[in-house]
Amino acid sequence: MLVDSKMIAFRRLSASHAGNAPWVSLQQQSVIWNRLFDMVREATAQGLMPVVLVDLDLTTLLAPQKSRDVLTELASHAVQFGAVAGSSDGTLETTLEAIWRGAEPALLPGYTTTSIQAYGIYCAAQLSVRTGHEIAAERLPLCEKWIADQVHAKLRSDYWNRDLSRDDLADGFAKWAMHLAEVGGRIVFLSNRDPSAREASLHCIRQLLGDGKEPCVFFGPGGSAFDASSKAAAVPLIENGVVAGIHFGTEQDGQTVYPDAVTAGTPQTILAVIDDRAENRRQLIEASARSSSRLIAKGLDDIMDIASAAKGFCPEVDVAGMAAVVSSFVFEANV
Repeated sequence: MLVDSKMIAFRRLSASHAGNAPWVSLQQQSVIWNRLFDMVREATAQGLMPVVLVDLDLTTLLAPQKSRDVLTELASHAVQFGAVAGSSDGTLETTLEAIWRGAEPALLPGYTTTSIQAYGIYCAAQLSVRTGHEIAAERLPLCEKWIADQVHAKLRSDYWNRDLSRDDLADGFAKWAMHLAEVGGRIVFLSNRDPSAREASLHCIRQLLGDGKEPCVFFGPGGSAFDASSKAAAVPLIENGVVAGIHFGTEQDGQTVYPDAVTAGTPQTILAVIDDRAENRRQLIEASARSSSRLIAKGLDDIMDIASAAKGFCPEVDVAGMAAVVSSFVFEANV
């Protein structure tokens, strides 16, 4: 699907979305999680060691209060929106202010540039539906960009100024992780949170897993330039058997390396990538060519590309048309 058609589809989905309901229903995501569990069982039966790669921010760790705080601060700016939209009756501005103040239920923006851009599209679509005021086609991209620019200027700079150890945990993760282990799967967390955030991050990850379980985590060196590439750099190490321990990446000649990750043990096969960012998933799956070959050789399905549309948050535009999108880790068995 082309980018333009994805955007059109995302506008349509945004307009039909109800309030701050999860982007994906429990029934829809249960089908996806049960498919993943079945794949893990099949891979294990075929003698493979299946691994699932899992992201932190906007996937397993959430910060809704930070987004709410930023929108509340921006609410007074909503008065400018009518001029951008070419509307003079004040309805659009009043509704946008109500959304930003939390008086009307709506999804929140994430912190990434791509999710904030999507939030601009979502919010403009919601305004048209809620007010019955159709924004003219020639003004719509300007309105979407204006909303995104307002949020981006404030949220991108403020997002990390919070107590990371108090992040909300994704619903259902502990039960999901336990079931994944029962059917033979392992979890590896991947994050590019910088060194100052690592201890708080580990605190949250241990809460996610529960029962004192020690996680396997790869932390990149931090910085937006290394996000997807730092995660992809961990893939050959994981495929070569590194599925235990906490590993810290460093920058070397413009690339991320993990000097403390010693490749030893049984080769592992990556079955799924769960992340809110399409670029992260793309690079991870491309780097996992060896895993893909192993799966195909065994007659199994290829690596699952699972987009996180975290509960309460607007997802990226790329979710439009995707086969596997989830809003939490809650599932019903055998749906």
